[in-house]
Amino acid sequence: MYFYIKLVSIIILLLLSGFFSSSETAFFSLSKVRLHRRKIRKGSRFKYIINLLKAPSTFLTTVLIGNEIVNICISVVAAALVYSLTKDIISNQFLPFFSMAVTVPVLLLFGEIIPKTIAVKFPEKIACFNSYPLYLFSRAIVPLRHVLNSAAKVFIHLFVKDPTKQPLDSATIDEGIFKSMVDIGSKEGTIEPGERDLIHKAFHLDDISISDIMI
Repeated sequence: MYFYIKLVSIIILLLLSGFFSSSETAFFSLSKVRLHRRKIRKGSRFKYIINLLKAPSTFLTTVLIGNEIVNICISVVAAALVYSLTKDIISNQFLPFFSMAVTVPVLLLFGEIIPKTIAVKFPEKIACFNSYPLYLFSRAIVPLRHVLNSAAKVFIHLFVKDPTKQPLDSATIDEGIFKSMVDIGSKEGTIEPGERDLIHKAFHLDDISISDIMI
């Protein structure tokens, strides 16, 4: 009886791990421009996605908290399951290594690789499906997330240079690079063909002389 309870618990926890892993990949694979257009057309689900992505660092903390809690639970339950199955076969001193050898590949495959691969192929569908439960979880862990975010900010300010204090010249983008970004956006559907042409024409305004305008 206890064996089946542990087995079902691991399956549920693996699904939860896949939920958080796929959410991280799917949400960060979405285009902001496309999201705003979808929000107008399809309503509430996309509103939750946009709400979660308003603060990317907060969203990332939410996903990581959920994933870490689930992964710790998987490790504990898996260790108990492996112990109950192999205690009469394997020496106690080797049980932790055997448990890790079994748990890590299963967790990587079903909790990370497969969910993230699916999320890369279908980011909008996965994000829509996960958005509401992830939003509820995000609201439930506000106090814990606030503490962790505050601690992270302290370490970031201590060891990472503030990007807002860098010279403005370091933030400039080459014209060719910008045009390439616009072309990529047009191919992905985030920028309309007419908008692409308008942006490209704007760069040629400096090349037009007054005599050309007067003709």
